Parts: sequence; C-alpha cells; structure tokens
Amino acid sequence: MLEQKLYWGRLRQFGALYNYHAVSNANFAPSGWRLPTATDITNLRSAIASNAQRLKDSGYWAIGSSGIGLDTYGFRGIPSSFRDRYGGFGSEFTQMLWWTSTLYITDYRYAARLWYNNESLDTIERHIREGLSVRFIKNDGIMPTAEQVVDFEGGAYPVVRLVDGVNVYIWTALNWRSRFYFDGSVIQLVESASSWETESPYAPGTGMMCYYNNMEQFR
Repeated sequence: MLEQKLYWGRLRQFGALYNYHAVSNANFAPSGWRLPTATDITNLRSAIASNAQRLKDSGYWAIGSSGIGLDTYGFRGIPSSFRDRYGGFGSEFTQMLWWTSTLYITDYRYAARLWYNNESLDTIERHIREGLSVRFIKNDGIMPTAEQVVDFEGGAYPVVRLVDGVNVYIWTALNWRSRFYFDGSVIQLVESASSWETESPYAPGTGMMCYYNNMEQFR
C-alpha cells in the first residue's frame, strides 16, 4: 500500500495540461517568470550539448532506445503527454510537450518537445486549444534565494540552473499544476471532450486546464 501511495504521489509531478488561452493570461506566471520563447529552447538545447537525455527523468518514459533519462541537472523532464484540440489524450508516457510564447501562425504556437526514443530537444507547432505542460524561465537569470517558486495555492516547485557559456538560465524543474491565476481567479477545469473542443458552454478564448486522462492520481 505504501509503495502504491508513493507511485501515485509521484504521478502528481506530471502536473496539469493547459490550453494557450490559460497560459497567455497576464496573471498566469509568477512574478519575475515567463513562458519560454522558441529562442529559449534553442539556448536550452545548447546548454545541454544537444543531449536531451540530460533533461529526462530516469523513470516513467516508455521503453525505447533512449527511453531512460539521465536527469543530469535535475530538470525532471517527464512524459506528461498532451490533450489534443478535440479533447482526446495522446502520447501516454512517450512525449513531454510544453508551451512557448512564440507565434507559428494564427491560432498556433511553438511548443518544446522531448521524445521517449529520441535524444533531441526540438520545437513543434501546436494549436492554442491543445492542452500542454508548462515550464517557466526566470527573466533575469538569477537564482531565487529559496531555490523554488510557489504557486497561488502554496505549491512549491524547485528550480534548476543551466549554463550556456556565460549565459545563465533558471527554469522551473516540475510541471505546473496550479488551479488558480495569481489574481486568485480560478482556471476552468474541463473534463468533457466536447467542451474542450467547442469551448461550450464557456466563452470563446476561455483559459482551460485538465489532468491527463482526467485521472485523480495526477491531481
């Protein structure tokens, strides 16, 4: 029983999945932090010498030629999967996708991606109504004194320092899972696939979140 509790407890590290309407809200990110840009992902790739195994957690990933991570820096990249724009869930234990703020074309943004059987870190375009994970990068590159970030609910997220030559980047080292914006308003939790797809009965452009497969164990 204890072993099972520990397993499900670790699943909380998968965090929540958010559509882009939620993550682009001015009150979504902690003060002094922001969504990464596609350029930040390029810099991250350089900091890890293009070896994405150094970002992956050593567990959870589906078995494959590159399925077991090294987690060299404590980034804890886990295969948190995604929710597509139609409300379905995909890529169980095979991908980690997290939002960037960089525009691809109308209604699409770039996302960063880790694959279970690939040692690369790349970017891919995703529709703004998809549900992806969230990692933040600090604006000034200075390690916070507490070496963590706290969400509106008091949940703590460790941070990690990565260096590319003389440049320093500070990232959150767990997927975000807060149910609130920092102004205290609630992010709409949506389990229904049809509501996720159509945004009904909510207003167009509503920020939404969910947990993978709507499972309690990910909360």
